[in-house]
Amino acid sequence: MDVWERGRTTGRKLDFMERTLRVKVIGYLRTSTNRQDLSLEVQEKRLRQEAEYRGFDIVIMQDQMSGSVAPRRRPGLSAALEQLANGDADALIVSKLDRVARSLNDIAHLLEQAKKQGWAFIALDLGVDTSTPEGALVLGIMASIAQWERSRIQERIVEALAQAKANGKTLGRPRLHPKAVNDRARELKGFGLSLHDISLRLKSEGITNGNGERLSPSAVHRLVKTG
Repeated sequence: MDVWERGRTTGRKLDFMERTLRVKVIGYLRTSTNRQDLSLEVQEKRLRQEAEYRGFDIVIMQDQMSGSVAPRRRPGLSAALEQLANGDADALIVSKLDRVARSLNDIAHLLEQAKKQGWAFIALDLGVDTSTPEGALVLGIMASIAQWERSRIQERIVEALAQAKANGKTLGRPRLHPKAVNDRARELKGFGLSLHDISLRLKSEGITNGNGERLSPSAVHRLVKTG
């Protein structure tokens, strides 16, 4: 049994040799509300209790902003992910899954990062721990659901464009694009893509201006901002 497993299952204090090998985790906090049960203090207390129980060394990082902000645009979370990618920490731990992301696609992307880069993700409210076989199973299920959701969005875009064309609409201006296109643009923006990259991705999916060319950055901006 390794140090990670000993800390997780027993919660006992580790001896000197084990302390040199202690797992380092980053505890991430986020709040955008005054609700007492979601305060930064409450979240931090919960994470520190768990770290002590499992024998983890924990470093706290936080953001105070809406959960609708894409993960890559949160300074605290971005710094945490950079440390994890560099191998400076072994796991990311949150008290509630929605502290790190609300979008299923964002969560699936985060879990895929964890898998590729070799760090674990722990969400205490759901009991998700990707260092365990059960957690790996959850990762696979969520990734599959996210892929299905992306496929359905693309299908709706194609269907909506075909219906608009059948009704004689010219789809050259963003205001005439169906709502599915706006949803797709916002989804890509949530992944951290630039307006230029979004226009290229949309073109590859058959979404262009009236001349068959990719949408301009300003047109993409309007798609992202309008519903």
